[in-house]
Amino acid sequence: MSLIEQLSLGEDRIVALCGAGGKTSLLYALGRAWAARGQRVALTTSTHIQGTVPEGCRLWDKPDEGALLDIWRAGLIPVAGRPVDVKLKEPSEEMWAILRNTAERLVVEADGAAMHPVKYPAVWEPAVPQYTDRVLVLAGLTALGRPLREVCHRADLALRRHVLS
Repeated sequence: MSLIEQLSLGEDRIVALCGAGGKTSLLYALGRAWAARGQRVALTTSTHIQGTVPEGCRLWDKPDEGALLDIWRAGLIPVAGRPVDVKLKEPSEEMWAILRNTAERLVVEADGAAMHPVKYPAVWEPAVPQYTDRVLVLAGLTALGRPLREVCHRADLALRRHVLS
């Protein structure tokens, strides 16, 4: 059974990844899985992700539909975003519009966890894009059996909430 089938993502066109512990790895795995099926898949963020684009992918950083189509024609997976320092920031509104109109599948990393395996979100999180069909929430198994303060992004917020409820 494929990763897409295991996650029941058959008809979902835009998938947002939230939480912690494996979002970026899953982003690229889903991209490769849909690309292997011959689909025009694009990967992006609604916040920011690491700016290093892996093999088999190419950065798409300007609202140029022709350049996006060239990436797919080359057999590569576009990673859409605007470079800022060593990270990629969310695409511009114009880029989002092009992605929604041309990509058959779009995978969005929609949350950050500062490299922790679990996350307690603030009230403004996650940053799920408006047209999302499915949200997957992740947590890393490396958190099991370890103190919350060591493994949780926003542990203080989580502890305050738990004490107050």
